[in-house]
Amino acid sequence: MHPFNLSKLALSILFMLVVIIFLTLLTSCSKYTLPIAEQQVTKAYLTYKPMVADKTRGWFPCIVTKNDTIIGYKDSLIYIDCPDVSTSTPTDYLGTDTVYLNKTVTQNKFVKVPVYLPVKTITVVQKIEDSAKIYSLNDAVNNAVNDAAKLKAKVVKKNKYLLWGLIIILALAGLNYLQFKRK
Repeated sequence: MHPFNLSKLALSILFMLVVIIFLTLLTSCSKYTLPIAEQQVTKAYLTYKPMVADKTRGWFPCIVTKNDTIIGYKDSLIYIDCPDVSTSTPTDYLGTDTVYLNKTVTQNKFVKVPVYLPVKTITVVQKIEDSAKIYSLNDAVNNAVNDAAKLKAKVVKKNKYLLWGLIIILALAGLNYLQFKRK
């Protein structure tokens, strides 16, 4: 059995600890920040526009925010050519139609008769919005609410300091008054 050198073992353990610490620091210190994300998204947009469009359409699909259906009824006036009746006047005739039967000329007279037809119109209106816009606005609202809560906490903290300052000023004024009264 060969004796081993303790200093070589300690040196190898120390080297392994240094490597482990270095790898731990290397993996834990990298932060994915907003500017890095913006840079990568811009690079992807400039290089692969269709892929970026497909991914964002999948992540943030358009959604219908409001439906509105309008049903309208309207009477439509049309004129129909009807055969003449025997009681009509010559001014009612607007056109003639000539029919030949066995080499006999027969003229049929027509009268234009107004007829109202009901027409039903259905108009469907849908308001469609991009859900990315809604997500961004919700994020902005949440950030504003969080900022307001932080600012409110700051104001409460400053008000406590002002209250204590006011108490100290009044106490010192009272002490000055008592000292002045003693003399």
